[in-house]
Amino acid sequence: MAYGEFPADFRFGAATSSLQVEGSPRADGAGETTWGVLAATPGGILDGSDFDAACDFYRRYPEDIALMKDMGIDMFRFSVNWARIFPEGRGQYNPRGMDFYKHLCGELLKNGITPFVTLHHWELPQALERDFGGWRSKETSKYFGDFAEKVGKELAGMVKNYFTVNEISNFTETCYNTEGGYSPPQVKCDRKTERQCVHNAILGHGLAVEALRRTSTADTEIGLAENPGVFIPAIETPENIEACKKTFRLANAAKLTAICEGAYPEEYLGQLGADAPDFTDEEMRIISSPLDFLGLNIYCGQYTLANANGSVKVLPFPEGFPVTQMSWGRVTPEALYWGLRTCAELWHAPKYYITENGCATADVVRDGKVYDTERVMFLRAYMQNMLRAVREGFGPAGYFAWSLLDNFEWREGLSRRFGLVRVDYETQKRTVKLSGEFYREIIRTRKLV
Repeated sequence: MAYGEFPADFRFGAATSSLQVEGSPRADGAGETTWGVLAATPGGILDGSDFDAACDFYRRYPEDIALMKDMGIDMFRFSVNWARIFPEGRGQYNPRGMDFYKHLCGELLKNGITPFVTLHHWELPQALERDFGGWRSKETSKYFGDFAEKVGKELAGMVKNYFTVNEISNFTETCYNTEGGYSPPQVKCDRKTERQCVHNAILGHGLAVEALRRTSTADTEIGLAENPGVFIPAIETPENIEACKKTFRLANAAKLTAICEGAYPEEYLGQLGADAPDFTDEEMRIISSPLDFLGLNIYCGQYTLANANGSVKVLPFPEGFPVTQMSWGRVTPEALYWGLRTCAELWHAPKYYITENGCATADVVRDGKVYDTERVMFLRAYMQNMLRAVREGFGPAGYFAWSLLDNFEWREGLSRRFGLVRVDYETQKRTVKLSGEFYREIIRTRKLV
């Protein structure tokens, strides 16, 4: 394979999430979510917007599928709003909510685009928070398994690729913590409760895997999408590389390490002491149910050097280091290579996908076009590192750009744009940006152009 070429079987996709693009959050019998409660709270969304319309994908999805087809995209990752299927999170099933996802999958398949379904992308039915304390309770884990089983049954034959959960930290640690939580339901709790929330979430993941195995067709593939903390050796010496690997395993102990190894590292439990979560051997067996792939959401990493004792020294980002519109969005392209390499060397998953990668930029419309050269630069640099992983034998099977569309960026509201396609929120007009044209050309030529 020549430098800059993608393998013949490499696949190109785009990703979204239900809350961020769908709009119509209460349509067709859908229930309330914790994000809906926050959006209705003054100051909850920082720019004062809401997701009542978002990208109106709930009604305009055929138009957006046509855009994807034109770009050559052949995988689409989207999420299912749990409260559309079970308005109370459990109990009464809402077939009208499921009909939307059936129609969406049918339209994707008709256009030659493979649906990849995420079951939980941060939207928790408010009733589960109200009645059980949300992810503080293993009841929520159980009901998540029931939700997965229903989705698996209803979409069997149409969907053969599932992500159970997306970015566990962003619906556990950022929601339930000692400071009161940045994201809804913004619960102030002690350290042990915070750690229990994370455990309950990975238990829910495991129960969902088991449910999907029971209900889906034999050729269905199941994984999860996680954003691991990535450590980059500033100089690629054996000592620095090994220190990064050890640090990566411990930094991701509560999620990927537990899921992939079936146990929490003793060092992690020792650090927590009495604050460690309560769990059983049977729960760890469920949590480590075999997966067909790992999905990695990779945006940035930390540059490091090895200390004399084998630990890492995290290097500070100097003033003026490149950063995108998000405060956390440091431009560290090597993170994509080292995230893939470290996971492959530690856990040897059967397959990997880059499930999110992209950036928010201050896009401006000029003469009806968006010349987002910053995003083009970002994508090119990260894809170069992905191709390095491919050449060395541990590259992913496919790549999902984040995001197909500009969308509702959680607490930032509509003020941040990640899309390959611009959305005018007043008119809902779509405009393919320069980055979208760049992505189209990569797919057409199967080369990094």
